Amino acid sequence: MPSQKATSVLFQVTALFVLSSSIALVAVLSQSTILRTQTLQTLAQEIRDGEATLFEKTAQVARERMSYYAYSADPGQSSVWQLRGRRSPVEAIKSETPRRVEIVIGPIFSRLAQQQAINTLSIVSTAGDALYAFDNKTTLQAQTSRRPDRESLIEAPDLSLDRASLGKQLTSGYANYAGRLQHFVIFPIFSNAKILAYIYYGVDFSTLKDAFEVESNSTVWLAEGVQQNSQPLVLEASAQANSQSAQSAIFSMNEKSYALGKYGISTTLEGNQAIFFIKDISAAFDQGRRFQVSMLIGLVVLLLVSGYFVFALLRRRLKPLGDAIEVLNDLSKGDLDSRVEHQRDDEIGRIGEAIDIFREKLIGFNVMNNEARRQRMKQQEEVLRQTSALVGLLPSERRESIESEIQVIDAEIASTLNRQTDTSLSVGDDSVTQLFAASFSLLGQELSEQYRVLDEKVRSRTAELEQKSNQIAHALNQNEELLLNILPQSIAERMKQEESLIADYFPDSAILFADIVGFTSIAEKMGPQRLVNLLNGLFSQFDEFSDQLHLEKIKTIGDSYMVAGGVPVASTDHCHRLAQMALMMQQFVNEQPLFEGNKITLRVGLHTGPVIA
Repeated sequence: MPSQKATSVLFQVTALFVLSSSIALVAVLSQSTILRTQTLQTLAQEIRDGEATLFEKTAQVARERMSYYAYSADPGQSSVWQLRGRRSPVEAIKSETPRRVEIVIGPIFSRLAQQQAINTLSIVSTAGDALYAFDNKTTLQAQTSRRPDRESLIEAPDLSLDRASLGKQLTSGYANYAGRLQHFVIFPIFSNAKILAYIYYGVDFSTLKDAFEVESNSTVWLAEGVQQNSQPLVLEASAQANSQSAQSAIFSMNEKSYALGKYGISTTLEGNQAIFFIKDISAAFDQGRRFQVSMLIGLVVLLLVSGYFVFALLRRRLKPLGDAIEVLNDLSKGDLDSRVEHQRDDEIGRIGEAIDIFREKLIGFNVMNNEARRQRMKQQEEVLRQTSALVGLLPSERRESIESEIQVIDAEIASTLNRQTDTSLSVGDDSVTQLFAASFSLLGQELSEQYRVLDEKVRSRTAELEQKSNQIAHALNQNEELLLNILPQSIAERMKQEESLIADYFPDSAILFADIVGFTSIAEKMGPQRLVNLLNGLFSQFDEFSDQLHLEKIKTIGDSYMVAGGVPVASTDHCHRLAQMALMMQQFVNEQPLFEGNKITLRVGLHTGPVIA
């Protein structure tokens, strides 16, 4: 009867333990599922924020590049929008002649498009209306019927801008050009200190998309018009984006998981346009799912094993102890040499026999536990050997400290193995885990420090490269200015195209020679400084006359000044313009102050005929 009661209590307590453990297991799994869901939501939001930031940086790079070319066509060259003469874009726009606009501004757009800086160049009136445009897609379509070196001009292009974008400073934003979303910069060009028109540089969203996808493992799509896309993944992502009210989400397709993020772009006159990012997170998603399944299996196994040990322990503890309390106390203290005499064939004998059996079981358990601990120690030694191999990869100055720590840990492992014995029971020894964590913690700290040192070296090298790049750009700028100061711009452009011989025949041209009458006597009386100031003032004004009359200054020697007409661009009225310059020069010299009571006079000679330049 007592045995039945003990058995009944044993099963009741065991069942209660299993039930409470099962409830705890369900609670842990529920909490794990909730945490995993929240983690995935947080991951999706972080991915969305990161991709949005990267897209904004991509747009910023394109904007900075367009802004740069708004004021400098090439590194080291002044802005093409400040050119003068027949090649002046400002004069071409003022002419309101589409043909001239096409000839003058077309090469500017072609160069910027070849450098992949822009996709569209448009001329916008001060009222915000697009007058002309060059577009690389239109150019590709028109090359079959036009010369390949001439860009096709679009009159009255499909472009609308908010007047708030038009001002005295460069502005940027997003707009739709011919049904394509573009990131743009717009800046004014001036004529006589007044705004003549605005220049619109635009880069397509597809160009930003390509640049973004090179830098990111994600892909980005414009929500508007995505239905024309035939990719199932893009269509599914679009459907998910339309059905989700949140800015980020996670969906699965074809046994893969993806993070979806929505982002809005503000465009002029048309409100916001939505784009969305797609990123493959299958690896992280599957890893989390595998971890959850492994945790579930581990908890179930732990529940079964714990139930078994609780059942075995209760079965032993609920038996009558009697006179075996002292033996049980010795066993509880870890003394496995204490034995119970069970020679009598009564309840006490049977209790002693049961206690003796329990002691033998404890001895076997202790042996197995010590053997398992020895195996774990050996594993720890192997881990230390592998760690030592990794330490060999570190610099010598970072190697000594961690090698000394590994030696200390190895000594502690040897000491722990020596202290183990099968005659005493030890429970709860977690030295293996602590040593394992300590070894990898030290290695992680050293690797982190090595990464920091390498990062500092990379930053230093990057700064040096940037400094050298600036020096090269400055040298190119000086070379360009020197070349334009020596030669006409058209000849300089031909030299830059590596023409080996430049010699052109002009059947009709004119040359003007001018010098100061009595220059030698004036020079002897005037002195070097005054003489230089006089010549500088005269020749500077002569240079302005030459620019106004579109003549080509050849050279100055002493007090002599030489200028030509009809070269390097042939013309029909160069003799008239050259004679007009001679009169202007004479008038300007006559207006100069007297020198020792006498006027400074200028002698001018003209000649016309063929010339080889």
